[in-house]
Amino acid sequence: MRHLTIREPTFQDKNEASVSSKSQNAKSLQLNPVHVAATKGQVHVVVEILKVVPQAVRERTNAGVTIDALEYLISVVDDAELLNLRDFDGNTILHLAVATKQPEMVKFLVMNKKMEKNAINTNGLTAMDIHIRSKSGINHSEIWVALKKAKALKAKTALKPRHKHKTWLERQRNALMVVASLIATMAFQVGINPPGGAWQDNMDGHIAGNSIMADVDKDQYDRLLIYNTIGLISSLSVILLLISGLPCKRLFVGILMIALWIAVSATTISYMVSVNYLTGNKELLVSSSKNHHSVLLALVVCYSFWHS
Repeated sequence: MRHLTIREPTFQDKNEASVSSKSQNAKSLQLNPVHVAATKGQVHVVVEILKVVPQAVRERTNAGVTIDALEYLISVVDDAELLNLRDFDGNTILHLAVATKQPEMVKFLVMNKKMEKNAINTNGLTAMDIHIRSKSGINHSEIWVALKKAKALKAKTALKPRHKHKTWLERQRNALMVVASLIATMAFQVGINPPGGAWQDNMDGHIAGNSIMADVDKDQYDRLLIYNTIGLISSLSVILLLISGLPCKRLFVGILMIALWIAVSATTISYMVSVNYLTGNKELLVSSSKNHHSVLLALVVCYSFWHS
């Protein structure tokens, strides 16, 4: 094997650093000096070569790389495209690390947020598939734990649910938009046209355009105004968040749903206050409030159980 000595970068031609080694072993692997240094764990050599020819790191090879050299390369380049670069069989470095049973390298790779944990090679296999098909060995369980912790999936699981999950989120998003728009419309109408209407003249101490309910029963009017405003602001907040272009994820949809529950509850109480004012039946308001709180609590419990 030819030895590579680095003093100062002295390449006459930068392409020289990308020329494959002429030794028989390296020739079959198509190694360039970066590959040779990386397989030997010579990080300082890799550093010097990359100062001169940074593109040499992108050349493909099926040779192994030591963990120190890998950590250095990723920290220096910090490129998601490079990290997920594939060989001629569509394998990423994670596929190869799992196939060659290198637990430390697997742990390092899955901890990187830019690493595609569920990348599929030309044989239709993810890193998890390769691990499942491999024979048990010394590092088998250690690699299994690392992949499970990173939520790595089999190809069959990674492909199908993603589309279904996305479709469900889109349906939920559309439903939330429709309901929020309806609640906002109702709350707006109640705000500008409260129960009982408005005074039409300036006689007997009242002012034309003011709410009759505000003068006749101020406590009820204040209660109506508070709950109606809560319903309006909650529903408008949902609409604003939906049209703002934020990523439609499960947690985001859950938060919007809670905001919509608040809007629905506030609108329901506003309705009960309005009915109580128009009918003068305070017992109806008390009994309806109790029933409303019971129904709301039951819905919260059901939702929590369903998503647990």
